[in-house]
Amino acid sequence: GHYKVSINISMTDESVDHGGEVGMFAIRVIGTGGKMTERITLSESSKYYEPGSSHTVVLPGEVVGKPEAVEITWEYQTSVFNPLTWRLLETPKAFIDSLRVESLEFGTG
Repeated sequence: GHYKVSINISMTDESVDHGGEVGMFAIRVIGTGGKMTERITLSESSKYYEPGSSHTVVLPGEVVGKPEAVEITWEYQTSVFNPLTWRLLETPKAFIDSLRVESLEFGTG
């Protein structure tokens, strides 16, 4: 199956003050009867998520029936090549305004 995932990064004062963040989002779609997909990453590698930005991707995943819930995790990768690693004293965070997951097989989200 396939899932269309749309994520909007918040424009709240707190989000803007914190600034963008580099990392990866991963989701797990939970369907009928608690059946769930494997962990699906929204990108192959870390990406920069800026306050106010929107990201939409279509991802392959197991069909779990009508999506009833979604679990989202944020992974922050520290690297000497990541210009934001100076933030190590702070907890990396991503401020999400909205998340929509749609099953392309079921036409529902």
